[in-house]
Amino acid sequence: MAPAVGIYPSQRVFIVKGLIFSLKRALILCIFATQFVPVMIATRPALSEPVIFDHSTAQELLGRHNLTLKWPDGRLRAIGETEITKNDNGDWRLTGRQITKDTRVELDGKIVEVDAISFKFSGKIVIRIQQVADGKACSRRGPFTFVRNVDYDVTEKSWRLLQADNPCGTAVDSVDLYLQ
Repeated sequence: MAPAVGIYPSQRVFIVKGLIFSLKRALILCIFATQFVPVMIATRPALSEPVIFDHSTAQELLGRHNLTLKWPDGRLRAIGETEITKNDNGDWRLTGRQITKDTRVELDGKIVEVDAISFKFSGKIVIRIQQVADGKACSRRGPFTFVRNVDYDVTEKSWRLLQADNPCGTAVDSVDLYLQ
């Protein structure tokens, strides 16, 4: 006579065999994932070219441009230089700096997206302002967006950094690129 609650001994065998089969399948999947998936990912071609929604704007961005950091009174103290280049592998690199006695801004990274009114930059920005954080350099990484500046005459093509809050203090950093 069968017990009222529980399972028969013959059912236990099937349950144990099922668990072993499931464990074997899980082990095989783990081995596959660790052995073959990284190779498949590493051999996939890199997507380094930026996404371009507006080709005329993208062409305007390539080349040398002026770079400024206006702080704290909005006056322009000096003009730095930046350059946007297209490398052989398709990367669009943005590098530049402006250095004065009291301020410094440096940009280094790559352009990842361009449209008619903005472009996205992934990289590093270092800003040093004598009156902020005891004059220490403030570095930040990430995606940044430069937007077309509408405060100026339309004949002057400038782009302003959207993420203007200085993470090392309460200052607002007006970083601008002026296309030449």
